[in-house]
Amino acid sequence: MNDDLQLPDRFRMAMRQFAATVSVISTADGGQRYGMTATAVTSLCVEPPTLLVCVNRGASIHTPLSRAGHFCVSVLRDHHVALSHAFSGGLDPSRRFSLGDWQDTEEGLPFLADAQASFVCRLARTLEYATHSVFIGEVLRACSSEAAAPLVYHAGRYAGLAPLEQARPG
Repeated sequence: MNDDLQLPDRFRMAMRQFAATVSVISTADGGQRYGMTATAVTSLCVEPPTLLVCVNRGASIHTPLSRAGHFCVSVLRDHHVALSHAFSGGLDPSRRFSLGDWQDTEEGLPFLADAQASFVCRLARTLEYATHSVFIGEVLRACSSEAAAPLVYHAGRYAGLAPLEQARPG
């Protein structure tokens, strides 16, 4: 361990050891689409089905997401690396939705048609903490693919998910 590093730097280094599924959070506000790549997405509870999404208050999607009242989470597949880069700042926000097969929900939210899974959420609550907002979304609809091929982010690199051989008793 490098004793010269301050706690925030040590924290960042330790957090890189989490393997996380990559998603795109999307919403629409005032006739414009907004989206960002995120790994800070998790289930909160099953009854009612609820997701928790963490967004930096400086992100371009933050204010529109707060106002729109609905958002979508599209879980990326292992072949969506370019799309993940685009939504994490690799493309101007006005051009991000030109990559991929984006369609609109009945609420007018963009979702990725070939995502590993998609969740349409109603914004139920927002909690503020330090530099981020925690958006709690009640899931209105969810769909998923049978074939598991999620895009994973670990130690600053993208990876796919390969099933491990299961040990069988006796």
